[in-house]
Amino acid sequence: MRNKPGTKHRHGEKIKDLDIYESELSPSESAFRFTGTEKCFPSEASVYRILKFYDLIISPAYVVLSTADEFQDKTTRPNKL
Repeated sequence: MRNKPGTKHRHGEKIKDLDIYESELSPSESAFRFTGTEKCFPSEASVYRILKFYDLIISPAYVVLSTADEFQDKTTRPNKL
């Protein structure tokens, strides 16, 4: 059974509401914004755990890069710039 995130951090609901209102912010930006508005100092890790509990953390879009067997622009001499 998961604990409610407000048990350790009493401002969990306010942090959740702030993130719902401004969902494009990262956990560090949310912590900074919350510090400015509420005069409370949550850590980035605390904000991340609270947002993860409420399933508000969006996984980043990963860019998959493929590799080639050889360089596209081959050099003609060593140390070519």
